[in-house]
Amino acid sequence: MKRIGICVAAALLLASAPLTASAHILAMVNYESKTEAGLRAHGIKNHGKRKEGLAVIDVDPESWTFGKIVVDISLPPNLVGHHIFYNRDMSKLYLTALGQG
Repeated sequence: MKRIGICVAAALLLASAPLTASAHILAMVNYESKTEAGLRAHGIKNHGKRKEGLAVIDVDPESWTFGKIVVDISLPPNLVGHHIFYNRDMSKLYLTALGQG
């Protein structure tokens, strides 16, 4: 009888888990601002320094940080990031680059 009670308690606990669980839906993008020469060609002034990096954006419409950058990883401004790859268990990220830009 005791085993049945433990099994019922475990089943109820597992059944209620989705009610308390929450998950984030995130997206990762690499970004690059234009060079000074490129901005001048379009008549843009006072733009600040060139930036290159990876951004993690919250894309969960139920989240209070929806649409915001939650992590910004800066890269050297002379590096042109190109592709993002993950290993199989998604514990490591690899960024390829086109070279010094």
